[in-house]
Amino acid sequence: MKTVEFLALSLKLLRDERTPAGLRTAISRAYYAAFHRTSEFIQGMNVSVSDGPGAHGEVRNHLVHTGDDDIDQVGLDLAHLHSERIAADYRLKRVHVEKGLVADELVNLASEVIATLNQCLSDSQRYATVVNGVGQRAKQLKGGGGKSGS
Repeated sequence: MKTVEFLALSLKLLRDERTPAGLRTAISRAYYAAFHRTSEFIQGMNVSVSDGPGAHGEVRNHLVHTGDDDIDQVGLDLAHLHSERIAADYRLKRVHVEKGLVADELVNLASEVIATLNQCLSDSQRYATVVNGVGQRAKQLKGGGGKSGS
């Protein structure tokens, strides 16, 4: 499966299922599209990402001080999308995620995250800067030593 299939499902839900359940599910799937794409982006730099629940924070934490403001923003956007995904999936009293405009904005944000990563990949100089920044951050997260890809 390709991660963008989650985004395609989100867009379909926004179009066809503008019910509370449909909007909540659209937000959830959009988050996972952005999360998995970002995880792939980082792993493409030979930086490992765990498979467990800690991976959500781990992926975001790699995108700090990358040398590229837009990629740093991806980390912040991913944190926001994750928070809203938690609300959509688990916090049924948080009804703001049942509003069409909110769901539209969050799905759009996930789309922008994916587009930003793809744009970075298409610019070799920019990507090299980010690879260096993520590699340095990986070393920091591991306590300053060791390989970033282990």
